[in-house]
Order: sequence, then C-alpha cells, then structure tokens
Amino acid sequence: MHYFHHLAAKLAIPASLFIVPSAFADPPKLSGIDNAMQELIAKNEIAGAVTVVVARDKIVHLETTGLADVASKKPMTVDTLFWIASMTKPITGTAILMLQDEGKLNVADPVAKYIPEFANLKSPSGKAADLTSTQILTHTSGLGEAGGGAAQQAKTLADLVPLWLAAPMQYEPGEQWKYTQSGINAAARIVEIIVATRNQVLNTTSLFAAPIRWQLAFDQFRPFLLDWSPQAASHTMQRRSKMKSTHS
Repeated sequence: MHYFHHLAAKLAIPASLFIVPSAFADPPKLSGIDNAMQELIAKNEIAGAVTVVVARDKIVHLETTGLADVASKKPMTVDTLFWIASMTKPITGTAILMLQDEGKLNVADPVAKYIPEFANLKSPSGKAADLTSTQILTHTSGLGEAGGGAAQQAKTLADLVPLWLAAPMQYEPGEQWKYTQSGINAAARIVEIIVATRNQVLNTTSLFAAPIRWQLAFDQFRPFLLDWSPQAASHTMQRRSKMKSTHS
C-alpha cells in the first residue's frame, strides 16, 4: 500500500469524533437531512452517511443512514471509521503551522534544513532546487512523484524520500501549480522529523480532541471519544488527562 494511503488509513477519523451516543436511544435530529441522504443512497452515490450538525455549545443533529459495509450489510453507526484519504493534507498543513506557532520551524525554511537529502536536488534547468516548506505545502514545488513498485512497497515516509529525489522534477520551483502528493508527504516527513528529534508527541488537541501519535491506529481513537452523558464525558476527560501525562 502506498505510504500516503497507509498513513491516511491510520489517521482515519470516526464520523462523529467527539461523540459516541450508542447508549442513548434518541440523539437530536433535524428534519430533511435523512431524506436527502436516502436520495443519495438510492442513486448509488453513497452507501451510507453519518450526518452531524454542531452549534457552538451543543450538537443539534446526529443521524446515521445506510450501510457502513455493503457486502456484509453492516449498518452505519455514529462511530464508524472513515478512510479520509487526501483530507489528511489539511491536517498535515495544520500540523506544520502549529509547529511554526511553537517556534519549531518556519514555512520559509528550505526543506533541506529538515531533510538533508534535498540539498542535492536539481531543478530541470540544472540549478539547485532549494525547495521551501511553503512550496511543498502549496503544490508549487515541482517535486517529482514516487511511482512504480518501490513506491508501492514503501512502508514509511522516510522510504519515499529517495524515490522523490530520484524522480525528475516536473518544473522549476515556484513557476507553476500542480497537485503534488510528494510535496505534502514531504511536509508530513518534516513533522515526523521535528517531533522525533525533540522527543515529543505532536499535540493535536485542536484537531482531534485528544493528544495522539502519528502512528495511532483505529482502536486507539475509541477511548478518546465523548459520550452524551456528563458522567461519560467526565470519565473520558480523565482518560485524556492520564494519556497526555503518559505521552508528555
């Protein structure tokens, strides 16, 4: 599996990240939403959905529709995990900016500051590429894409670095815009390197409502999910506090 997809799978997010009201029979519902979802299911555009509407201080709608797995006819539930694919890109971008806010990097920095192998990268004109973090985040780097069997066998972002550098650059840095998987993956690699070098856990409280590690697997999300009841919420917050102390 391509590492980007592998990472995306490990960062797959429960549909309603902060709630698991399975013990409560009547979550709030807004009229019309289920009908709209049923129409999409009837058109085979989706198999199922979890819809959530959140106000500033409360959840005003939560409803499941359709199937989580068509083959097994498994119904959708509020804690169904979804593969979010390229929606990990804004998560990576946010992580980079969080580290910048903490003074641990600057988006104007050269990528080679964190991934030294990039220092030897040449642009199509033969000049030093000198890619910046901004360029890899904004799809303007021209970095080549990893492909072929080696990319399919890659298990980590570190495995992909030599493949990106071996691929011909697509254009002179900053001269074009082109959707580039390798650029965002390189940004994710920078996050890994900074976090590992400083022996820290990336604090993703604002993203996921709990501190997590980059390699957090599916079953580790569940303890952090909030229930509807105040008692369950309090218990979950206590678990978060213990986990944060363990990871700090």
